Amino acid sequence: MAKKNIALSSLAEEIKCIEKSNAQSDFLYLCKDYRGDDLLKRIMTCIERGADINQTDTNQKNAIQLLCENYNVKDFMQIMACIIQNGFDIKKHNSSVLRCVLDSSMDRCQQDEVLRLLTRYGMNYYSPSSNLRKLRDKDGNIRIGLIDYLVENRKTLGWHEGCKNCQEILSIDEVGRRNAQNYFMFENVYTSFVMLQLAQKTAQSRRSDVPIKEWKIQEDERLILHRLQKELKGGSDTNELNCNNYELYLRTMCSVAKSLNHEGVVEVIRWFYLLPFDFPIRSCKLSRSDQEILKEWDKTLEKFSHDENDKDYGELIKDFAHNQCFRGTALSVVDLLIKDKLSN
Repeated sequence: MAKKNIALSSLAEEIKCIEKSNAQSDFLYLCKDYRGDDLLKRIMTCIERGADINQTDTNQKNAIQLLCENYNVKDFMQIMACIIQNGFDIKKHNSSVLRCVLDSSMDRCQQDEVLRLLTRYGMNYYSPSSNLRKLRDKDGNIRIGLIDYLVENRKTLGWHEGCKNCQEILSIDEVGRRNAQNYFMFENVYTSFVMLQLAQKTAQSRRSDVPIKEWKIQEDERLILHRLQKELKGGSDTNELNCNNYELYLRTMCSVAKSLNHEGVVEVIRWFYLLPFDFPIRSCKLSRSDQEILKEWDKTLEKFSHDENDKDYGELIKDFAHNQCFRGTALSVVDLLIKDKLSN
């Protein structure tokens, strides 16, 4: 009986090895050549069977590179997100992935959405191996504000495994975290609101702000903006903002900006603030409680952009979180200038 159980166990292991081997070979084939509408389902099945997401083919191309050649397939963005969220190593494949996206024949709108996805999960644009020529306008400036900001300041978004700075941020207690997040959320919402008002005033050639009641927008959006305006109080009190409505406020302002043709405002909100809501955080090697804390910090992801080798960055954030003097103060002048510049 014991020998029979050993034999059955050995057979089961052999079957698993065969399934994994088949999943490995199927995975890259699917990314490169499969055109069926069920590609997402097939990719997920390969991952469940143990396919190595970071493997490369005989030409040293990884899954994301191959998908960028197959970008017209149904559910393309969902497939890209699925592969990245299940462990694709952007740091390892950084230069090859960036190059294939910029060299792809996909249109600019689709390319920008792929770049948003990669940026959210830590794409490094300032690496010496990163060629950004195709991201630059005729004047030499990078055409996407957030990427330009990350290059200029040598930063990446995302949370880094084994990063001392990230660990310092995670160690901040609940009171400090809530204080800091309240302030950061207020900054982001206030900045977006000011930019939206400025864009509307400029569009109508007005010297003063255009009352929200005169904006040609949906009535439900108007009500939300009125509520937000009351909570912001001209930037004088950060404590009045209902942080539970943070995403709602951002999405409403983004929608209003789009309907009023203020594309500069749309870009800032989508790239700087909505990335963590459009693309869920990846699971990290953390305890369940730390993973929940990480999700809270992640809501203001752009505030914690840094290089893993930055010295004392985590300590600076910790000091800020426990410094009560920032509460009840107005928007950071530096952040306002950055976003105003991007909206012009």
